[in-house]
Amino acid sequence: MPGLSEAASEDELLILAPQKTLMPNPAMEELVTLLRRAIIAEVAQTVELRDELQRLTLAIAQYADRTGYALAVEDDEERLVSAINDSIQAQFVLGEEQDGLIGSLMTSAMYGALFHQPFAVQLGQWNLVDWPLALQPVLAASYYDRAEEEAIKQNFDEKAEELCLDKTDAPQAWPSWSRLAYRTESSLKTLMANRCTGSKSVDCPPRP
Repeated sequence: MPGLSEAASEDELLILAPQKTLMPNPAMEELVTLLRRAIIAEVAQTVELRDELQRLTLAIAQYADRTGYALAVEDDEERLVSAINDSIQAQFVLGEEQDGLIGSLMTSAMYGALFHQPFAVQLGQWNLVDWPLALQPVLAASYYDRAEEEAIKQNFDEKAEELCLDKTDAPQAWPSWSRLAYRTESSLKTLMANRCTGSKSVDCPPRP
């Protein structure tokens, strides 16, 4: 897979596509997922994000944010991302300079919004314009825009009431799940048929 990321990092069209568009195509999403996996695997092995891969990483991070981080993630990737986020938090504790955080933040942003990470508060010490220009679109979407929206919500009584609720009870704009099984498929028709035949307490539609 290192060869795949190398070739992709040199393909201008492939970098622009996830930056600018949504691609509702399983094959393209699979490609993005494979590229992301190749990048984090190299980062785990070398403990750095090479300059040659940074534009591709940023493009994938933008695409992941635009899709609501719906791309499939393997268990080993989750462990690596968790380790990277722990490392970022430790870097803040040790007073790491901003430049030393950039590669880790790029990698983390491919998998989840930075605003929801434990180190989010420390990120607020810098303004968006304090970061390198190429990184600003990702940080805006992954952190600063979300922080601004949250600040606006604080002025409403509904938000104050939300703060007392458990995460699972907080109102959502659409149905949400904290975790989805990887590539599971099921049939609603089969599920309804099983429920109708297995339980008399379920209101089932009449058979034609």
